[in-house]
Amino acid sequence: MWRRIAFGLMLALLLTSILAIPFIVQIVETKAKAHEQFLDNVSEHESNETLLVDADNSDEYAFGKSYGSTWIKVVPEVVDPGSGHVVGHDFSVAVVVENVVNLTGLDLKFRWNATYLEYLNHTVTLPNEDYPSPIAPSPYPGILYEPVIVIRDEVDEIVGTYWIACASMYPSPAFNGNGTVFLMAFRVKTQSVMDLEISLHFASTDLANSTSHPIQHTVQTGVVRIPRTPVVVKIIPETVQPKSGEDFTVQVAVEDVLNLYGLDIQMSWNTHFLAYVNHTVKIPVEVYSDGILHEPVIMLKDEVDTGAGTYWIAHASMYPAPPFNGNGTVFEMTFHAKTNGTCVLEIFSSILADDFGNPIPHNVVNGTIEIIPVHELAVIDISILKNIVGEGYCTIINVTVANQGGFHESSNITLFGNGTVIDVTSVTILNNSHVTIVFCWNTTSWAKGNYTISSHITPVSGETNTTDNTFVDGWVFVSIPGDVDGDRDVDIYDVVKITGIYYSEIGDPSYKANSDIDSNGVINIYDVVICTSHYAHSW
Repeated sequence: MWRRIAFGLMLALLLTSILAIPFIVQIVETKAKAHEQFLDNVSEHESNETLLVDADNSDEYAFGKSYGSTWIKVVPEVVDPGSGHVVGHDFSVAVVVENVVNLTGLDLKFRWNATYLEYLNHTVTLPNEDYPSPIAPSPYPGILYEPVIVIRDEVDEIVGTYWIACASMYPSPAFNGNGTVFLMAFRVKTQSVMDLEISLHFASTDLANSTSHPIQHTVQTGVVRIPRTPVVVKIIPETVQPKSGEDFTVQVAVEDVLNLYGLDIQMSWNTHFLAYVNHTVKIPVEVYSDGILHEPVIMLKDEVDTGAGTYWIAHASMYPAPPFNGNGTVFEMTFHAKTNGTCVLEIFSSILADDFGNPIPHNVVNGTIEIIPVHELAVIDISILKNIVGEGYCTIINVTVANQGGFHESSNITLFGNGTVIDVTSVTILNNSHVTIVFCWNTTSWAKGNYTISSHITPVSGETNTTDNTFVDGWVFVSIPGDVDGDRDVDIYDVVKITGIYYSEIGDPSYKANSDIDSNGVINIYDVVICTSHYAHSW
């Protein structure tokens, strides 16, 4: 007799399990037929960037159907990533069932806005035996008892939907109490110019008991609060890496602003590293498509102080101009990178005003300039003490060379006359400095005539710009000793040009280097004798 009773109970449980599965399968088949329509309807609920995004008010499951004490909930109910820039913020939610009795199967369709939320992954927490402990953020262990059959486990990352359908199978008992269906991880993809609340909700929910009947329940959806994109006054690009000696341009822009009607911005830079070149104000937007503020506008400040390294700009729209919304460039400025090193372009004061004269809160992003050291040598000047010299005597030629790079350099400097080498010397120059080399050209064995003077510094390893390594400037005329006026003879005019400034020396207003034949820095009797000993000579 007892065996008959036991057999009867087992048969009842088996029939119950078998009856429950067709019910779940029927639900799934019905949902499958409606699934394409469901996906088609998703596009009808795109966000208009209102406060609550994707709240499908036409669907009874969007906010919940209130029946009994059983709940299907999104946990946590509110996800708040905080303020400021939250793009890239990761978070997880759980979908749980609370206070359920005699649960054997479930079918849930879950939705989110894929424009703002990126699906990362999910975990189905069943059966309960595999998930006996809660996994954050859920306070509950897994749901349903083994053995279970998973009928649907489908994610559409593009549309933003997830379909989970599963059921227990004989001889598993029905589930009672609280349990977690799944965990899902998301990442914030983008922000708007408005504060948003992104709904995490259900397109449909069905719970089945062991007799294949629906379990009445209430649905609680979730919300992800995405703050508006912060208004930013920033330098673009944020980091610039010019080479020493190069020019570069930056922009100062306002991003993600609403109802902008006026601005007052002050920027500074380090004049040791940077030299101001020029700037362009990008106001109004009707003139500059990438600019800011609508016309008519009034200019209040547009002042550059190159000595202090500051710039002050202040402009405002005037009636009937509409307020400006979105992103716009205030101005662009070009600098010359003077020397290697790092400095900051600092927006040290910024005021944004709306069309009611109220301040617009905003963040500031400064710029960093990292000037890259380079190998860069150049000949920058040639200075000739006297350009008429007697054959066999000397003239002094000063050559100035600069190290415009970021490294100490050693190289050779060559002096030329009509392309023929006069002299070569070596030099060491500290970075970002210059030196002057004094050449004494002894014209012994040089033919009489006119010589164009040039100088060249040998490029060093790693130097790419060699166009300024050669410098041509000035001339020297080699003639008869005593021909101080360069007319190819020695006559009374040459004598007078010497005796007329007799005993003058370098530094005196009357001193003339061409009359200092022996180049000793003073006009004396030796110069007179050299001249008169060649009197009446010519060539």
